[in-house]
Amino acid sequence: MANLSTLRCVADTLLTVLRSSMVKEACSKWGFESELKDLIDTVSAVGSVLRDLEAKKELVIETRECVQMLKDAVYDADDLFDELLTVAAQTKGRFQRNNKLPDKGF
Repeated sequence: MANLSTLRCVADTLLTVLRSSMVKEACSKWGFESELKDLIDTVSAVGSVLRDLEAKKELVIETRECVQMLKDAVYDADDLFDELLTVAAQTKGRFQRNNKLPDKGF
């Protein structure tokens, strides 16, 4: 099993990506705001627990649960990004001259 600091780094990196303006804009334009919010909330909660556990240096049942939650969040993020890439591929070449994201409805 990966150590706690590695898992915490994964959670922190994922949060950085999820909070980026590009991801927020795409999710807002294409109707994935609630999925993004849920994912950010989950990863944030997992990161907090991992930080607490790392500080305590205790590997307990909560650690296993957090690892599973983080894995689930990474899979959710992958699904969300797949959706965004699909929409982006469908709209390829349809970007407006000002490089704004097109609406999901094209």
